[in-house]
Amino acid sequence: GLRGPMALPGNYLVMLKIGNQTHSQQFSLLKDPRSKATPTDMEDRLELLLKIRDKLSEIDDALNNIRSLTHQILNWTSQSKNNASWRSIGEDGQSLIAKMALIEKELTQTTIDGKSDHLARLDAKLSGLVNTVATADGAPTKQAYELFINLSTRVDIQLDKLNDIIHTDARALAARLLEFGAQVLVFRDENNRHNPVSN
Repeated sequence: GLRGPMALPGNYLVMLKIGNQTHSQQFSLLKDPRSKATPTDMEDRLELLLKIRDKLSEIDDALNNIRSLTHQILNWTSQSKNNASWRSIGEDGQSLIAKMALIEKELTQTTIDGKSDHLARLDAKLSGLVNTVATADGAPTKQAYELFINLSTRVDIQLDKLNDIIHTDARALAARLLEFGAQVLVFRDENNRHNPVSN
């Protein structure tokens, strides 16, 4: 995975607590003497890298959401496929999985039947931008900011679609499952907290 952005040059204090004992040590991060970047350049670079990191975290949360819901639905539909009265629920579950799969495919590279499509998706493009910004000697370029805005907007579109699906299709499916005494579906909301999908 990607490493977090480098902290700015300056004096820092690290603390390690073991039981009732606390150990601390001061240290300094020095600017590379070969760099021509100003303090403002480095602050701007760190700010953009943190924004990219946060957007990648949102993608990871969404992917975990999709895969968790998919796993739960598949478990239920595998149990219901031989029961005629439950068959329509299974069909609704498969429809929900298909909708989420389209979102997943936009966010990250997926594998179908063991084969990858080898196309760079939104997470890979943001990761590439991290490398571009982090290795530049100076403030982020105008092109870097524009690319981040473009990619971030496209990510948000997919996250909004997922949120709509969770609060409509998934809630409807959960309500039907509850009629049969099944366990409710569980998902992660925007604040990364576990919540049941139910009415």
